[in-house]
Amino acid sequence: MEICKAAKDIDQQQKEAILQTSSRISYDNSLVTCAYDTIPVKFFYSSGNPLKVSLTVASTSTTDLFRISQVSDDCTIKLRLIELKDGKFVCTKQTCFIDLNSISCMQCFEPICCIKV
Repeated sequence: MEICKAAKDIDQQQKEAILQTSSRISYDNSLVTCAYDTIPVKFFYSSGNPLKVSLTVASTSTTDLFRISQVSDDCTIKLRLIELKDGKFVCTKQTCFIDLNSISCMQCFEPICCIKV
């Protein structure tokens, strides 16, 4: 349940960063700044294997970096896929849903500015 709580906190911080950008208000206590609206995360199963998903239907390329988009009360989470393209992080339009109850580790990274496509 701690992973679920941490995911909800990250989701809230990212939403606050977007609101700060749109209203031009700055809060000093947030982990995310207006320019950096995404906290990339990786998930690992109890086996130690990372969660990896395909970037597109026809692609063999995968990603293990995600942006938390929504966390439900039952700890099902909606993730946007993050792709590294030409040295920049791109938040793709592709999403996936996972049950956080099947995840044993979540790794969080420094906030980034994720270009939205």
